[in-house]
Amino acid sequence: VRHQRTGRGVEVDVSGALAAGVSAVGGPREGDEIVRYGRMGAFAFNLAAIKNHSVGVAATILRRLESCYEPGDVAVGGEAFDRSVLLEVRRMAARTRVEREHALTRVEEAVAALGEDSGLPLPVLRTVVNNAAMTKLNDLSVTPRDLRALLGLSTVEAGVAGHGGRSGAG
Repeated sequence: VRHQRTGRGVEVDVSGALAAGVSAVGGPREGDEIVRYGRMGAFAFNLAAIKNHSVGVAATILRRLESCYEPGDVAVGGEAFDRSVLLEVRRMAARTRVEREHALTRVEEAVAALGEDSGLPLPVLRTVVNNAAMTKLNDLSVTPRDLRALLGLSTVEAGVAGHGGRSGAG
């Protein structure tokens, strides 16, 4: 369906979904991007917005596959939560399956400890941690290089700097 308010691109929900199982990234979301964030201009070349779409769609799909649960409004904070979010960021930015599996084990341990402290069900906490990590990965207030440094991903990438200079988080 054509975007209702702007006529640019297609109508999507907050996660970029067109319909069940089909999501849009990039140019097709131009109308939604204008309404949601007020962005206009050479949208097809706005790599930061397209990266954010990609991260958002991937995180939404992962969350649905892993937890099949939408938590609603749940407030969690503190040092244990921050640690869980940082571990989830590293899991999401991992380049290899082995790194992702290792990171997933650490995330699950951190979320389990968080669950003991908060008393919230693990699927709720897992989803809240995943949402917070996705938000951190989508921070446009800093450059991609600064974002990697803030999230502690620069040291993770140091070993792959000679492989085309690709970045894992942005």
